[in-house]
Amino acid sequence: HDATHVVFGTILFDLKGEVYNDIWTIFGSLVTLKEYSDFFKFTIADKVFSPYGGFIKVFFAFLALIPGCIRVFF
Repeated sequence: HDATHVVFGTILFDLKGEVYNDIWTIFGSLVTLKEYSDFFKFTIADKVFSPYGGFIKVFFAFLALIPGCIRVFF
């Protein structure tokens, strides 16, 4: 995941960059959803969410990023 920030030039801890990297990591690598879910147990996800107003606001911001996620997926 962290290497994709370098490869794709996305900004670390930027919501858009993190979402696009997550899509790539989940669908473009051999990482399983279980492994990726386990990864979040060891990260600072709460600190990433807090500048954006918490999990709920991040969820709605993610919905706005869905068109870009589809582009990343394909």
